[in-house]
Amino acid sequence: MHISRLAHRLQPLSILSFGGHTLSRQSAQRLGHTKVPSKKTSSIHSQDYYSKPLIRKTFQMQKTSSLIKELIIFKAINMPLSVPVATTISTFTNHTIKPFAWLSKKLLNPFFNQFCVSGSLKDAIFHTSIHNIPYPIFDYIKEGSDKRIDCEETMHHYLSMVQHQQVSQMAIKISGICPSSVLVEQDHQHPDFLWAQDQLNLLGKYAKKSNTTIYIDAESVSEQPLIDRLSHDLSLKYNQVFIPTYQCTRNDTLSRIKHQVEKLAIINSKIDLNLMFKCKLVKGAYDLDRDRFPDITNQTFEETHQNMEAIIDYFSSLTTINHHILVASHNPQIIQKAHELPSFEIGNLKGMVIGSAITDRPVGVYVPFGFDPEPYTLRRFSENQSALGMTARRDALCRKELTYRLSDTCNKLFSFFK
Repeated sequence: MHISRLAHRLQPLSILSFGGHTLSRQSAQRLGHTKVPSKKTSSIHSQDYYSKPLIRKTFQMQKTSSLIKELIIFKAINMPLSVPVATTISTFTNHTIKPFAWLSKKLLNPFFNQFCVSGSLKDAIFHTSIHNIPYPIFDYIKEGSDKRIDCEETMHHYLSMVQHQQVSQMAIKISGICPSSVLVEQDHQHPDFLWAQDQLNLLGKYAKKSNTTIYIDAESVSEQPLIDRLSHDLSLKYNQVFIPTYQCTRNDTLSRIKHQVEKLAIINSKIDLNLMFKCKLVKGAYDLDRDRFPDITNQTFEETHQNMEAIIDYFSSLTTINHHILVASHNPQIIQKAHELPSFEIGNLKGMVIGSAITDRPVGVYVPFGFDPEPYTLRRFSENQSALGMTARRDALCRKELTYRLSDTCNKLFSFFK
């Protein structure tokens, strides 16, 4: 038997797809999918979207020891109750027995560092340079405060990012500089909202000078109306600087996008401009919104997947206005479908990058950073169960790359002793 066939046996365990979200067999059962398809089940989601040359290119700068470490982390994440247990350990040690908080951090830091950079913007930039991340999108992870002093601190970080010469793309959360209570109440005359509005204009001026792209993240349904108002006003005032985000978990997303496109087309025709429509498409990370707002949120992964495909179809046939879309997805089928768009790029999260193994188009990598990554990471995994599917896809790619490396090594040894 040829040695490469032996290596082939190390291919990953079967990966299952549910509504475009690929999960391991164990993860699918844990998320409530009791009827797990057999390994022989064929599906459009099971076809191999990955290219071997692109996989090799994706991991070419990564050491084998680092790949094995990733596999161990993903295995731990996909263990039953891993996220609730990690949350309990973190909360208990930080609030009950603080002297042991260092032990908690020692145990959990490898998990957090897979998805975030613990430290300052300088640390995040250094991380992107040593890990060869060519298109980083820096994301300061402080958010959702009702205190002005915290909003001012977050704004200080945003200003530092936009003025840094090595930052060309960044993400912000409006709830980071405007209290959530003000956003929920939609009080656009509140002093805190007016302050946030002034700060965003200041941010826009700096971004225009430095040619920095600022993605305004979508947030919970209750906060989104006022965020939409702000982001659309800013995208008109600072065209191609501020980019709004649309969540495909909402069933009204396509109609909201059409409304903004028509509005921009009218402005272009009236004042003879050629403003471009730019936006970011995401699945949406707020699972709790499904229970609180069932009328405007998709209740299944299938509906969300179909909604994202419908939006891509709309943009692929849109000819009345120039547009560019950042498709932020870890779904291979969605990434493949994005190629129907005339102008697009892919967005992935740090630690879960798969886009570069599917397409040779630019892949923007979200790099969250901050001095307290625990709450951010644990909340993302607890609020968004499909994150397990994202880690499963990266896990599969790591296994493929290790298989290729083992095959290469064995073939070299075979040739040497031949």
